[in-house]
Formats: sequence, structure tokens, C-alpha cells
Amino acid sequence: YFWGSVFLFRNLLLTLASVLDPANPYTGVMYLGLVAVCFLIAQCVCWPWRTNMLNTLDTMILATMVIVVFSTVPFLEVTDKAAVDQTKERLVVLMVLAFSLASMTVVGTIVGNIAMKAKELRNPIAHEKAVAKQDRELQTAWMQLMRCSE
Repeated sequence: YFWGSVFLFRNLLLTLASVLDPANPYTGVMYLGLVAVCFLIAQCVCWPWRTNMLNTLDTMILATMVIVVFSTVPFLEVTDKAAVDQTKERLVVLMVLAFSLASMTVVGTIVGNIAMKAKELRNPIAHEKAVAKQDRELQTAWMQLMRCSE
């Protein structure tokens, strides 16, 4: 199953936190938090495990890890002010990149929906046939599901 390799990659990334910059604890904490948040989002989007219990457990583990990691930030000892400032600058760049990616996703979704609507308007008869076919398939699947549950 494919998610096992993603799981191993996540564990590899988490173990690399101590190698990044051992002198600056902020870098390690922010890296751990970033990795955990990224994989938490991937976990929630993909919902990859075969049972809901495993998916819920993995999601709760990652959410708890994010909370614990980010709650340690106020207790970190500042040893090198320049390193802290450098970490803050990196985080600002990361936030700008994340915002840009989110903005591009929203714009792409809007453009894609406009393109689909234009295609629908160019050929309304074909669109009506496709919608009717989808409705019939959905109704057939629903009826089969109801028969199995009896």
C-alpha cells in the first residue's frame, strides 16, 4: 500500500530535525512543526489508511505533535540573537510562499470552473446528456447499495 512509503519518508524528515542546526533550537522546532503540519494536511486530504480508526489515530497523533512542538517555543532559550532573526526571516519567506501557493490554488480553481462553464455553454445539449447519464449512473449505484443493505 502506497502510504507506508509516505509514512517512512515522514519519519525520515522528522529525524533530520536534529541535524539541521543543532545550535539554534528555533530552527529545529519550526522544522518539526512545519513537517508535522504538512503531513497532517496530507493525512486529512488523502485519508489513506484502510480503516477510519487508523486514519483518526494518525490524525490525532500528528495534531498532538503539532500542539506539543509549537507550545515549546516560549520555553526555548535564546542563545544567538542573529540565528533567531535568521529563523524569523525564513519563516516570513515560508509564509509568503504558502500564501502564494494558496492564492494560485484559488485562482486556478476559479479559472478551471470558468473554463468548464464556458464549455458547458458552448454545447448545452452534450452537457445535458452528460448530466443525465451521471444522474442515471448515480441512481443505479444507489439502488444497488440499497438492495445490498436489505
